[in-house]
Amino acid sequence: MPLRTINYALAAIVICLGLWSISMAYQTKSNQAPMPQKTKLEHKQFQSWTYACWHDDGGEGKLCALSQKITDDNGISALQAKISLIERDGEILPRLQVVVPLGTFLPLGLSVHLKPQEPFTVPFQFCNQEGCFINLDLADDVVQMLTQSQTLDISYRQESRESMKYSIGLTGFSDALYYLIARS
Repeated sequence: MPLRTINYALAAIVICLGLWSISMAYQTKSNQAPMPQKTKLEHKQFQSWTYACWHDDGGEGKLCALSQKITDDNGISALQAKISLIERDGEILPRLQVVVPLGTFLPLGLSVHLKPQEPFTVPFQFCNQEGCFINLDLADDVVQMLTQSQTLDISYRQESRESMKYSIGLTGFSDALYYLIARS
């Protein structure tokens, strides 16, 4: 068999495999259920904290949380803090979730500092397309300290090992948290 015929046959096989791959990817994507839509129900500002409730049209019910987004000098999201309420052992607790951008150096974790306490490090729990996450359930004494403080300092390292330090403003936190609890 001439070499030219073999090359044409190989090219035809590669093209067929490529078309088959595209077809399979399209079928997989079209078979997936659409992402549920979120309908915003309520939105209220408490100084540096935003209270928002939304209804997940996928059947999750009403979800409410406090949030604060911090951007770097270029206006790019550097950190997002969110407070939601969870049930643990029959008790409702506030949970702090901090999200930092992808590209964070994960082995060093996230450093949290609430004065006058000593800073402590929290390991990252997971990353997805939104960023890398930590979750901290807040005991009553920690909530009390947050309501009496001005800032919660957060630091992490980028993949280049450059240290990134940001402060989450706590002005309005007390009122926002009580509003969240009262509406849950």
